[in-house]
Amino acid sequence: AKQSADLCGSGLDQRIILACLRRGLIEAQKAKIRPYYRAKRDAMLESLAAQMPPGVAWTRPAGGLFVWLTLPPVLDAEDLLEAAVAEGVAYVTGRPFFVDDSGANTMRLTFAKESGERIAEGLRRLARVVRAHLSA
Repeated sequence: AKQSADLCGSGLDQRIILACLRRGLIEAQKAKIRPYYRAKRDAMLESLAAQMPPGVAWTRPAGGLFVWLTLPPVLDAEDLLEAAVAEGVAYVTGRPFFVDDSGANTMRLTFAKESGERIAEGLRRLARVVRAHLSA
């Protein structure tokens, strides 16, 4: 199926994945990593609740490694990005995920890489940027 979808996938990689699936290694690994990523997700959700100003909303993901954040409609996530990077944080702007060119006030945040402490610090910095742009 993968070969017909992209015409360039490694046959060896596909065979390795198939062997892992047949041996139950993928399910075993998922059981190990779920608590690890759940703790990071929860750290991000707690920090968002503690730091973000009123009018900012976010998802509570049941899977995956991202939180979808929605800013008040008066803000554009692309306009905040330079200030966020200057604060030492980055995110993916949401507009490219929308087929109708909406979503300017959205961003995708990942909790995959950083520790709970770094997530909290990053969200403190991001919240400062959001507040500054809201008051401007």
